[in-house]
Amino acid sequence: MTSGAGWRNWHTVVRLGCLGWTSLAAGRAVPPPREWRLAEPELGLAASALFPGFVIAQIPTGVLADRIGRKGLLVGGFLVLGLATALRGLAPGFGFFLAAAFLAGLAQGTYYPTLFAVSSAAIPPARRVIGSAVIYSGLAIGNSESSPFSSPPRRWLSPG
Repeated sequence: MTSGAGWRNWHTVVRLGCLGWTSLAAGRAVPPPREWRLAEPELGLAASALFPGFVIAQIPTGVLADRIGRKGLLVGGFLVLGLATALRGLAPGFGFFLAAAFLAGLAQGTYYPTLFAVSSAAIPPARRVIGSAVIYSGLAIGNSESSPFSSPPRRWLSPG
């Protein structure tokens, strides 16, 4: 759409917000290499290692976003996430993989509070519910798209 056809800045925020959530969810699905042949407890740890970082980063990010600005934190968080995701893919061992996953979680933790503030400011009150629904549908889209890649057949990952 062009601006003459009703396109507004908040439409861009909504689309980019949805795309961002899609990317974050898909990025969570980086599995450890199958040649590591991890046991189930290790696979569980690998799958959840980024979530403590995600939780830890959210409140400090909210404070920082209010002090230094939101856009820089969104961009910086995505740059760190890209690096952390690449490091997980290149990890020479399980401990390194877990550390990179935790770093990815810290980077992802910059997204939610910052995007919430940006979208609340950009979306008109009468459109806030639909705008938020579209934004957060990106999480389901990313999870759905990445599921086949994050859950390889069990025989690839287990010993024996």
